[in-house]
Amino acid sequence: LKEIRRLWREEEADWEDSVPRIYNDVMGEHLDWIQDDLGSFSAEEAEILEEVASKHDVPPKLVKRLLDVELRHHGMKRRASIYNKIDGVFKEDWRT
Repeated sequence: LKEIRRLWREEEADWEDSVPRIYNDVMGEHLDWIQDDLGSFSAEEAEILEEVASKHDVPPKLVKRLLDVELRHHGMKRRASIYNKIDGVFKEDWRT
């Protein structure tokens, strides 16, 4: 479950951190989850981003993915690979 959570947060831009909530809903119990273990954004930021993105007719998940790419590459001395990652995000199908 921790690996699924990590993948969803990193690759699917799950800022709401859905895995702990789903587990609690299905199993009816809480696990000891590490809070903000990835240094990512939260549900509050996701809500604000949704509002701004809808106002400007931009897919919110696109912006989330781009911000996550930047966050993963932040602080690196050599950030050449970030351009390939950004290009990969833009090449995905973003039509609704």
